[in-house]
Amino acid sequence: MLHGREDQVIPLSNSLTLAQWIDRAQLHVFGRCGHWTQIEHAARFSQWVGNFLAEADALQA
Repeated sequence: MLHGREDQVIPLSNSLTLAQWIDRAQLHVFGRCGHWTQIEHAARFSQWVGNFLAEADALQA
């Protein structure tokens, strides 16, 4: 999960709760970021998602 720390649409507490409920969940919180992590921190967002997908692909191999 990716979440902006200053998100005014969906509280960070929602992602923190999901991270506790979902086995092996990963949560990255972007500081100085609202609701649109993919826009507000586009390069870091893309890198994080790319790394996540590469890790998942490696697990499938």
